Amino acid sequence: MDYRADEGAVQGRLGDPEESRLREVFRSRSNFFSDADIEGLRLTNCTFDGFSQHVVVETVVNDFCSCSSIGTFDPTRGQFLRDREQQEEKKPGAYVTYHVPTLMKALSNRLKADGWSNLELFGRVVEYGKKDRHWSVESKFTYTRDADALAVWLGIAFIKSKVFSHEEEFRILAIDRSKPGDLDASAKPLVIEHDKGISGAIASLDYY
Repeated sequence: MDYRADEGAVQGRLGDPEESRLREVFRSRSNFFSDADIEGLRLTNCTFDGFSQHVVVETVVNDFCSCSSIGTFDPTRGQFLRDREQQEEKKPGAYVTYHVPTLMKALSNRLKADGWSNLELFGRVVEYGKKDRHWSVESKFTYTRDADALAVWLGIAFIKSKVFSHEEEFRILAIDRSKPGDLDASAKPLVIEHDKGISGAIASLDYY
C-alpha cells in the first residue's frame, strides 16, 4: 500500500494506481438483476440504464514487499528508471545483483532472528497485463469473494499493467500465511540492516 501512496505523490514518475488493489466489475447481460447477491450487496428487481459497469467490488491488500528487476544490470533499464525520478536525491546511483536462492535463505534467517517467525517469504516473477476482472453475469447471481480469495490475492500481488513491463520485476513478499494481504495499513516498512548472509548473496555490484 505504501508503494501506491509514494508513487502517486511523485510527479513525473510512473505511478501505479492499481498497486495493492483489484477491482472486479460485474455487469448483467440483460441490464437487470432479478435476484443478485454480490459480496453482501443484495439487488432485487434492479434495472441499470446507461452504465457499462453495474457493480464494482474493490479489494485492497497489504504485505511487506521487495521489488527488484530480473537478470544482471541493464544500463538502458537503469537509465529509464533514473530519468523518471524527479527528485535528485532519490535517483538510483548504484545497483546490486543477488543470487536469489541464497538471498531468500538469508532473508528468512534474518526475519526469524529479528522476531518475525510468523512471516514466510514468497517470491515470483510479476506478470504484465490487465489486472481488473470483468464479469458478464445472469440476472440471478451470487458472488462471494472468500471463495476466490487466493486468486484475488495473487492477482493483486503479481500482476501489473503493461506500462511497467520494462521493469521486468521479481517480487519477494514476506507474508503471514494465516492472513496473506492482511498486514495492518499503519505498519511501518520492514527494514533489514546489514547482514552477512545477505551480503553473501551478492553476485555483483557497481555504480551507474
